[in-house]
Amino acid sequence: MAVDDLDYFVTQSQCAQEGGSWTSSIDLCTYAYPSSVIVHFTPVASYAFTQSAHCDAALFTHTVDDHGAIILAEAAAVAAQEVMTGNNATCIVSVTPGG
Repeated sequence: MAVDDLDYFVTQSQCAQEGGSWTSSIDLCTYAYPSSVIVHFTPVASYAFTQSAHCDAALFTHTVDDHGAIILAEAAAVAAQEVMTGNNATCIVSVTPGG
């Protein structure tokens, strides 16, 4: 499943260079982003780590597995609707192995 980001301000050339999908009939570039992603890290032998996260809980969920995975996902409530914000929605998770 993907989350579409619609951009009316880029050119067809820029859209193609950045991996977007161009719709000629309305001069629109669509960028598709995954609704969830798994990032892996190498844990230390003790599986100890420190973590911090700066995420809007209304938009994102995150899980850190002590064996070396971080799962970032779109919140369930968001998946059923289009979210429009004036800012870029971000979720930053930091893991420091051995912490």
